[in-house]
Amino acid sequence: MAMAMGALFLYIPLFLVLYLLTKHFLHNIRNLPPTPFPSLPILGHLHLLNKPIYRALYNISNRYGPVVFLRLGSRSVLIVSSASAAEECLTKNDIIFANRPRLLLSKCFGYNNTNLVWSSYGDIWRNLRRICTVEILSTHRLHMLSVVRFEEVRSLIQRLLKRENQVVNMKHVFFDLSFNLMLRMIVGKRFYGDDVDDVEEAKLFRELQAKSSHLSGKSNMGDFIPLMSWLGFDSTLEKEMMDCQNGRDALMQSLIEQHRRRRIVEIDDSFRDGRKKTLIEVLLELQESEPEQYNDETIRGLMLLMLVAGTETSGSIMEWALSLLLNHPEILKKAQIEIDNQVGNQRPIEESDMARLPYLRGIINETLRMYPPAPLLVPHESSQDCSVGGYHVPRGTMLYINIWAIQNDPKIWAHPKEFDPDRFNDVESEKYKFNLMPFGLGRRGCPGEGLGLRMIGLVLGSLIQCFEWERPTEELAGRAFHRVLSAPISVISPSSAPSRTAHRHTMSPTCDNSYSAIVFCCLVGFNLLGMILSSSVDSRDLDYQQRPVLLPLYISPTNSTHRRVFDRDHRLRHLQNLVKPHSSNARMRLHDDLLTNGYYTTRLWIGTPPQEFALIVDTGSTVTYVPCSNCVECGNHQDPRFQPELSSTYQPVKCNVDCNCDENGVQCTYERRYAEMSTSSGVLAEDVMSFGKESELVPQRAVFGCETMETGDLYTQRADGIMGLGRGTLSVMDQLVGKGVVSNSFSLCYGGMDVGGGAMVLGGISSPPGMVFSHSDPSRSPYYNIELKEIHVAGKPLKLNPRTFDGKYGAILDSGTTYAYFPEKAYYAFKDAIMKKISFLKQINGPDPNFKDICFSGAGRYFYFLLGASYFRFILSGLIVEHLFFCARDVTELPKVFPEVDMVFADGQKISLSPENYLFRHTKVSGAYCLGIFKNGNDQTTLLGGIIVRNTLVTYNRENSTIGFWKTNCSELWKNLHYLSPAPPPAPLPSHVLNTSKEVPPPGSPSVPFLSGEFQVGVITFNMMLHVNKSSVKLNITELAEFIANELEVSVSQVHVLNFTSGETDFFIRWAIFPADSAGYISNSTAMDIISRLKEHDLQLPEKFGSYQLVELNVEPPLKKTWMEQHFWSIMTIGLAVTLVVGLAAGSTWLIWRYRRRDMSSYEPVGVVGPEQELQPI
Repeated sequence: MAMAMGALFLYIPLFLVLYLLTKHFLHNIRNLPPTPFPSLPILGHLHLLNKPIYRALYNISNRYGPVVFLRLGSRSVLIVSSASAAEECLTKNDIIFANRPRLLLSKCFGYNNTNLVWSSYGDIWRNLRRICTVEILSTHRLHMLSVVRFEEVRSLIQRLLKRENQVVNMKHVFFDLSFNLMLRMIVGKRFYGDDVDDVEEAKLFRELQAKSSHLSGKSNMGDFIPLMSWLGFDSTLEKEMMDCQNGRDALMQSLIEQHRRRRIVEIDDSFRDGRKKTLIEVLLELQESEPEQYNDETIRGLMLLMLVAGTETSGSIMEWALSLLLNHPEILKKAQIEIDNQVGNQRPIEESDMARLPYLRGIINETLRMYPPAPLLVPHESSQDCSVGGYHVPRGTMLYINIWAIQNDPKIWAHPKEFDPDRFNDVESEKYKFNLMPFGLGRRGCPGEGLGLRMIGLVLGSLIQCFEWERPTEELAGRAFHRVLSAPISVISPSSAPSRTAHRHTMSPTCDNSYSAIVFCCLVGFNLLGMILSSSVDSRDLDYQQRPVLLPLYISPTNSTHRRVFDRDHRLRHLQNLVKPHSSNARMRLHDDLLTNGYYTTRLWIGTPPQEFALIVDTGSTVTYVPCSNCVECGNHQDPRFQPELSSTYQPVKCNVDCNCDENGVQCTYERRYAEMSTSSGVLAEDVMSFGKESELVPQRAVFGCETMETGDLYTQRADGIMGLGRGTLSVMDQLVGKGVVSNSFSLCYGGMDVGGGAMVLGGISSPPGMVFSHSDPSRSPYYNIELKEIHVAGKPLKLNPRTFDGKYGAILDSGTTYAYFPEKAYYAFKDAIMKKISFLKQINGPDPNFKDICFSGAGRYFYFLLGASYFRFILSGLIVEHLFFCARDVTELPKVFPEVDMVFADGQKISLSPENYLFRHTKVSGAYCLGIFKNGNDQTTLLGGIIVRNTLVTYNRENSTIGFWKTNCSELWKNLHYLSPAPPPAPLPSHVLNTSKEVPPPGSPSVPFLSGEFQVGVITFNMMLHVNKSSVKLNITELAEFIANELEVSVSQVHVLNFTSGETDFFIRWAIFPADSAGYISNSTAMDIISRLKEHDLQLPEKFGSYQLVELNVEPPLKKTWMEQHFWSIMTIGLAVTLVVGLAAGSTWLIWRYRRRDMSSYEPVGVVGPEQELQPI
C-alpha cells in the first residue's frame, strides 16, 4: 500500500509536466500567438492578472509581443497592444470581431445580450445602431438639444460663483452635471441636486444608479470558469443584478408612461412642436409609426445605455482634464489666452466656438490619450477563424484592445508620460486614427463620441473662461489607475483674479453685455435648488471626533474657608489644553401621546426674543418649519404664529441660484409633500434657535421654513409645525453637525401606552449596556433604515423570505408615522401568527368604521374586571376555566395575554417588542385592543412608525451608520438616566471665589442618576482641577488619594490616578474609582452615593490642596472577562488535581513494575544450570 501511494505521488507531478509541455507544443504547432508559459489547468493564465488589468496586460505584452494569446479559465483571449494589430482587427477583420461575448453582466444589464452594447452583430444590433445614429445622436438632433447643455453649464457656473475661495470636490460636481445633462436631454428631468421635479423618483433613480455601478464593478469568475456557475457561486451576484435591472426597468417604464400621458394631454401639435422635444418623445413618436422596431424594451434599453455611457465617461474625462491643468498652470494659462482671443469677454463660450479653439481641443485629446475612460474598450469576440499579425486566431476568441498601451507607447508618442497638448497642433486626425481611439473604431465604435466631445469641450472651456483655478496644497491633483483620488480644487474669487474679472462678470445675473447671457442667466438662475448646497457643506465629510459630556459637573461658586484670586479665562484656556474637546448636547423633553395625538412634540424657541413652538419630531422630514404670521392658509394651532418683525435676529434667505424663489424673486422658498398628501410651503429664513433651559447647547443660528400655506392633516393638527431630523442640508441635525456644536448622532425615547412624553437628545450619548444595534445604510435611501431580517412571534419565526423586509427602501424608522406598515406577505403572516396565539379572544369592529381594524375584546371565555392583577381558576359545570383579572388600563398585564414579538437583525441581534409596541387601545370598547400593524399597500417598504419604539431608547448614530435599541421606561428616562439629566449652564464666576471643603451646588444641579438593577458599575471616572496659591507647593498625590478615598468612603486601593498634568499652580488629575479587590463591580447603592457626593462637590479637602473643581464624570460598566479569566482558578485547581492524580498513578505504576521485575529476575526454575562461581577464600 505504501509503495502504491508513493508511486501515485510520483506520477501526478509527472502527468502535470507532460500535460503542460504537450499543450505548449500543440499551441506552437497551431500557429497561435505567443502565450505565457505555463498555462495552469482550470485557471489558465488567470494567476498572471492583477489590478489594474490593463497595466498587467501591458507588462505581458512587453515580454511576449503586441499580440498575445491567453487562456483565462476556459476562454481563449487575444490581447492586442499595437496600433497596427488593432487596425487589422478593426478593418480587415471588423465583421469577424463585431460580436460580443456572453457574460453575466451582459445577461443581466444588457437585456440578455440584446441591447446596443452587448448584442452580437446581426439584425438586432443593426436596428439599434440605426436608431442611435439617425434618430438620437445625429448632428441635427444634438444641435437641437444644445440649448439644454448650455443651460446646465450656465447653472454650473452660477453655483460655482457661490463657492469663491472654497475647496470644491469637482468629482461630485462633474458627476451631477453629467447625469442631469443627459437626463434633461432624454426625459426632460433632473434627478440630482435638490431642485428635482419628483423627489421620490429622483431618490429611487440615484439608489439604482449607485447600486448598478457597484455591481458592474464586481468580477464574476463564473464567466471564465463555468464550473463555478454550475455550482452556484455566482447566483447571489446574478440575483442582485437582476433585482437592480428590474428596478431600473420599472423606473424607465414609468417615465415612458408619463410621456405617453403627456402626449395625450398635449393635443395641440403646434404647442408640442414649439418646444424642444426630449429624446424619449422622439422615440415614442417613432413607436407610433413602427411599433415593432420601437417597442418599450428597446426604448428602455436605449435610455439606460445613454445614461450610463454618457455620464460616467464624460465626468471622468472632465475630472482628469481639470486635474492635469492644475498640475500644469502654464498650459492652463495658454488655454485662457486662446479663449480670450477667440471668444472674448463679452459672452460665454458656446459649442460652436470649439472649431476656433485648437489648443483646447488638444487639451481634451491629450487627456483622452493619457487617461482613456475605457482602457481596454468593450470586449469583442470572433465569429470565425481569422488571422491577426500572421497568427491564427480560432473562432470564439475574446478580443481585448489595450488602447492605454497604444496611446502611451513611446514608439508612437514622444515622452508619453508628459502632458503636452501641443503634440496635436497641425496634425490631421487621420494620421493618429489608430494611435488615438479612446471611443473605439469600426462597427462597434461608440456612437456617442460626438455628444461626449461637445459636452467635455463646453464644460471645460466654460470653467477655464470664467474662473482662476489653483490647488489648495502643493500636492499634485490627480488620480491613480482610474480610481478617483483627485485632490480638491479651490476657486479664486474675482477680486483675487483680476485677469478673469471681465468674463466672470458676464456669468452674473447683472450681466447686460450680451442678450443671450441675460436670457440664460434669468432662466437658469433659479433652476437647481441646492445641487451644490448639498455638497458644499456635507456634515458626513467632516473629520472630527466629538464626545458628549456624560454627567457634567459645575464650578462651585463659593468656598467657606478661604479666598483666592482665580483667573477664569486662564482656567478655561488651561482646561482646553488638557481635555479633549467635546460637543454639547441638546437635551429636550418630548410631549403628547402617540396614539392620542398621532405624534410626539418637543418645544423649540425661535428668534430674539424667543418665540415658543410645539413641533412634531419627525425623522422622515428634512426641514423644520413653523407657521408664519402672514399665512392666510394655515390652521389654528397650539401656539401663536411666528412673527418675523418681532425678532431682531431674523434674516430671510435671499434668492440665489441654489434655491427656488418666490414670485418676486426676493426670497428662497420650500415645499414639502407627505405620504398622506398633506403639503407645506413657505419661505426660508435664518434665525436663532434655542433648545430650552434644560439643554446645555447654547442657541444656534439655523435655517428654517416660515410657512405660508398648509393643506391636509397639517392644517388640522394641534402641533405648530415639524422639526425635521432626517438627512438633508436643511435638517436641524445636519446644520448643528455642520457647525461642529454636536456630534453626528441623536436619540429619541417615546413614552409607553397611555403615558406619553419622553426624551430627545441632539448629540451623542453613551450606549447603555444591552443596547442592540443594526446597520443603517445612508447610501440606500435618505431615510433611517435598519437591516431587519426576521420577525418572531412567541419565539417562532414567521415563514417568510429573509428579503421580505428588504424591498424598495428596506425597513425604515419614521418617528413622524404613528403605526407600522408591513409588505403584504409579512403583514398577513404577522396577523395570522398573532391571531393564532389569541384565538380565545373575541374579534370586534374597530373604533373607526372607515377602517377595517383588527380588534379584540375579552368577551366569551375571558372576562376583564377592575379587581387588580391576578390569576385564579374555578370549576364551572365540571370544566376548568381560567379567568384573567386585571385592570383594563394596566398595560403591564398585556404580555400575559398577547405574545412577545422579536425583531431580528442581520447580525443575529434582536430587540423584543412588548404588546404595547404593536397594539393600540380601542377608544370605544373598554378593555379592547387593536392591531397597530397594517399592510403597506403594494409598496414593498417596511415602515416602522412610533408605535414600534415606544418605551425604547433609539440612538441614531449617523457617524457610524448604526441605529441602537434599548428597552427602558421612557417617561422616567429624563430624570433617571445619567446621560440625559438636565444640564443648566455654569454660573459665572466672580473675580474672587472661595475654596471650599463643602461645595455648594449651583441651582438646578442635575439629579442623581438612577442606576437600575440591570446596570452594573465597573468604574467611575472624574476629572479634577486643583489650583494652589503658591507655585512652590508640591502636590502629594498619594496623600490626596487617601483623602478622596476617605471622603467617598471607599478603600484607598480603589482610588487610582489615570492621568496627571501639572503647571505652576494648576494641576489636572483624572481619577478612577474601581471596585474592591473581591468584587467585579461597584454596588448600585455605593455608586449612587459616590456620584451624589461628586455632583454636589461634597469633598472635604484640606486647605493645603487649594481650591478644586470637578469638570466631568463618567460611569462605565465592568469590563467583560474572558472565559480564561473567569475560570482561571478553577482551571488551576483542576490542573493541579490532574497533575497529582497522573503523578500518583505514574509513580504507582513504576513501583509495581520494578517490584514485578525483581521477582521475575530472582526466580529460577528447577534443574537450570547456573554459572560457576569462584569460591572465596575463608
